[in-house]
Amino acid sequence: MAAGNFAAHLDEQKGGPLSASYQNFNQMTDQLAKTATLRDDFINRFSHEFRTPIASIQGFADLMQERELPKKERQAYLALISKEAHRLTNLSTNVLTLTTLESQTILNNQPSFDLTEQVRQTVILLWPQLEEHKLNVDLTLAPATAFGNANLLNQVWVNLINNAIKFTPDGGT
Repeated sequence: MAAGNFAAHLDEQKGGPLSASYQNFNQMTDQLAKTATLRDDFINRFSHEFRTPIASIQGFADLMQERELPKKERQAYLALISKEAHRLTNLSTNVLTLTTLESQTILNNQPSFDLTEQVRQTVILLWPQLEEHKLNVDLTLAPATAFGNANLLNQVWVNLINNAIKFTPDGGT
């Protein structure tokens, strides 16, 4: 297991008085295997997501260096480069947030905050993208209060709503 082989299992029938410990060991190896799979999947997806904007930035920068471009075309390329650079910034921020979350311990007695208002504020923040894709938003929300780190949970809403914008067809809800 120390080398990353999480297929090891103990025969609970042969555990005798330690059979409960054997069962716990087997559950631990199963959870470690699932965690390793999730980590590997995350790394693969993140690598793809990270390479895509880099390739776009490089491609448009190369085009701008190769030839003289009309001002309108140059501005369009610069806008795309800027958009992809912002995407890289968001990706790196998300990874830093995940790293921070992974290293934190559970904290009790966190302050309460209005969860409904937090979601509304996130929608307002992302309104330009919603309008760009002509998306309809249904913000019929029941009042809700949450306890915890409001900044970290806000990042969850930003990610979820960004994904909704990304994967909802234009004009959708």
